[in-house]
Amino acid sequence: VLSRPEESCADNCRRLGGRCDGMAPRPDIALLSALAKSMEEPCSRIVEGGSVYDPSVGWSVTEPLRICRWRTSAAASVDDFCAASPPRGLAARRFCPCRFDGGGDGGDELGQEDAAPPPQPAPGAGPP
Repeated sequence: VLSRPEESCADNCRRLGGRCDGMAPRPDIALLSALAKSMEEPCSRIVEGGSVYDPSVGWSVTEPLRICRWRTSAAASVDDFCAASPPRGLAARRFCPCRFDGGGDGGDELGQEDAAPPPQPAPGAGPP
């Protein structure tokens, strides 16, 4: 789930009715690129990152590019990863591994926060 700018995954998942699963595997470069594109946040460039709040997407402070950062800090604990917020002013959004228990298959979600509802059939297109 893509967070709001400067929001931690713990706060983002809780706001959406779930919890941050800090034990979930982090996306690799290919998965991060696909996730960002599917969420209409395509990466202009993908860099290693390495901050406790990565994986994330945000604007470059030196170039007009949308930068995706894929690698989390190796020193980040599970609690630190979930609680970390991108620095103020960076407007970075985190890719959060939220778990939503009690519905569906109970699995992890790394999807779009505001997914469109399924298409509705046209009037009169239903069964006779």
